[in-house]
Amino acid sequence: MLTLSPSLLLGAQSASAPLLLEAAAAGGSPLATLADFAAALPAPLRGPDATPSLPTGASEISRADAFTYAALAGVPRLTESLGSLATGVIVGDDAFALAETYEDAASGFRAVQFRSFTDGRTVFAVDGTDFSSVADVLADLNLARPQASSPAFAAMVADARTAAVAEGREVAFTGASLGGALAQVGGYEVAEAILAASPGYAGRVTVFGVDPLGGRDAAESANAGRLDPAVLERMNALHVRADADVVSRVGSHLGGTLSFQAVDALGNPVLLSAEDAHVNVESLLATLSSDALFAAGVRGDPVEIGGLALLANAFGPVLADALAYLDVGATFGQPEPASLPGSGGLDPTGRFYDVDADSDGDTDLRVLFGGAAPVAGDLLLIA
Repeated sequence: MLTLSPSLLLGAQSASAPLLLEAAAAGGSPLATLADFAAALPAPLRGPDATPSLPTGASEISRADAFTYAALAGVPRLTESLGSLATGVIVGDDAFALAETYEDAASGFRAVQFRSFTDGRTVFAVDGTDFSSVADVLADLNLARPQASSPAFAAMVADARTAAVAEGREVAFTGASLGGALAQVGGYEVAEAILAASPGYAGRVTVFGVDPLGGRDAAESANAGRLDPAVLERMNALHVRADADVVSRVGSHLGGTLSFQAVDALGNPVLLSAEDAHVNVESLLATLSSDALFAAGVRGDPVEIGGLALLANAFGPVLADALAYLDVGATFGQPEPASLPGSGGLDPTGRFYDVDADSDGDTDLRVLFGGAAPVAGDLLLIA
């Protein structure tokens, strides 16, 4: 385990400001900045720290469900673009009603609740990082804590507890990037409620993350610094990531991880930069559409860049204040209306919007409008 002296941490802190300023001045992307910053850390800070990922009671999700949860992870951004007419989603052979939206402008938190038409599942999809949003960037710098303590996050968790405990529904959380960390925190809170309500019940909360930011730190902050192994046992948490992704190496996770070689739309291996590897839709959907590629995933924690989590824990609020003072929004841009992933088209009747997220010519997800209900012909058997 890595033990760091105060002088080393202070040295890393003093080095961080010029690195961030230099990157901002060069107009680099946030992910490229993160990768360059990590590479510039002192050698001891580039390895794991003393807080590894924590195992959960299970860490198994079928490829088909992984495809569904990955697609749903992008829906909060999608529904923000399409507006209030969106009432449901079809992905693979699963159909969901859009039951609730959770938003907090101050922290940037956004999530959507889905109710399955087919098996009664309730799925909470948490939006990931919008790098044009100062609020999201500041949440990343604090390892998701600002959004995990927002009133909208609390409302989402309360609804998830009701669905699991009072209604007896299967509950799942999904999210990419920042949303993956928040999904871990939400899953833990609901697992805690299930354990308290039914100590003898063997059911678990499902958590699925795509290239997730580590969720352990925010979960510990919300629970007086300690996570109960008995609660973790009530979680089935699995995260998927591309080998070159950096964000999933910041902080540690709740649950297991599958790492995949990045591929193109045809499934051929490709080399991607840290920026291009993060939530790469083409690679993700190609992998989750192939039994062989999914089976080739390597199980095990990603090699955490401990210094990034240590800096975030020690100086996150200070860096957040500094970036706010420096008007980071002027560098990365002010929030803009969410863009639709890939390509898509509106049905001429106005009943639905089809999304080809990876632009390969196949529909990956269908958003229903105006109360349209799914029928047999609508179910897209693509997963």
